[in-house]
Amino acid sequence: MSWDAWAAVGQLIGAAGVIASLIFVGIQVRQSVRAARATSYQGLVSSIIEVNMTHIDNPDILEIIDRAGKGETLAAPDHRIYVTLVLTAARLAQSAHYQAQLGLLDKSKLESLVYNLVRHLKTATGRAVWSELGSRSDPEFKTYVESLMKRIDSYESLLTPQQSAPGPTP
Repeated sequence: MSWDAWAAVGQLIGAAGVIASLIFVGIQVRQSVRAARATSYQGLVSSIIEVNMTHIDNPDILEIIDRAGKGETLAAPDHRIYVTLVLTAARLAQSAHYQAQLGLLDKSKLESLVYNLVRHLKTATGRAVWSELGSRSDPEFKTYVESLMKRIDSYESLLTPQQSAPGPTP
């Protein structure tokens, strides 16, 4: 075999090595993206769980949420607490929406994370907060939240125990 033939074989082996390396890097990148998505989603869910557990541990907060959901006028201190809850839900929802825009969160999971905000925006206080906050939010986020608000029932409907439909009689 001539040196030219050996050079061609060496180039083929080198090209195969480059292709194999690119395949390996592609697999690693895909696994890294999956891990980032899982971490992103878990972080958001953990934040929501933490907020919900704080509510459960403090019955006064749950009472404020219930009264706001029923449309009752809140006293000034309770109103401030509820505004803070709505703002917290808004920040979590904005974070989820941003992560979805980056491709770190599937759109299918986004709605379940934004739902917490939307249910609060169905209250009078929530609407007041949203009229201020929504005007300063990312336009895509604002449009997304407002489209969900049209589809999701009122917060009060969540507080009312659902009657089970009567089944067929034997």
